[in-house]
Amino acid sequence: MISDMKAVTVERLRTDRQIKTMRPQDRERYVGAVILEVLNRNPRGVTVSEIAKLTPFFRTTISKHLEQLVATRQATQMTKGNMTIYYRNGDVSHAVELRDRTNPAHFFVLSRLQNADGNFVYIQEKEIDEQQSVKVRGGILVRTECVLDLIAKVRDLMIDVDR
Repeated sequence: MISDMKAVTVERLRTDRQIKTMRPQDRERYVGAVILEVLNRNPRGVTVSEIAKLTPFFRTTISKHLEQLVATRQATQMTKGNMTIYYRNGDVSHAVELRDRTNPAHFFVLSRLQNADGNFVYIQEKEIDEQQSVKVRGGILVRTECVLDLIAKVRDLMIDVDR
């Protein structure tokens, strides 16, 4: 177990009954926000079991949200033996939005990200759904040392497509 666990602030946690009465999309947003808060408050990492002890959420719900956070690069996971530890990705700064010219509901957010593993360019794919909520569809981290190489490869790929 990770020591130094910090509890979620009481004002953020709602009762089981309050959570069950929420609209599904609000409940999903709420659970995700609480899990992100737990990750933010525990920079040394946290396991699914530890989050389950701190919150009223089921382990399967926690796992699903953590998988989504890892897939969208908002969190990282590290396996040590038979234990998986989750960490919040570091400080995001200098966000720039890039709109999809073919679909006004689709866009990308490019940012700088710094965490314990180094410096990165963080690219998130986002979309505005039918309820006008912004959904993160995916994301990638590219080490800053590799960004120019990636741009060159994308340029080469586009030149090959145009031929």
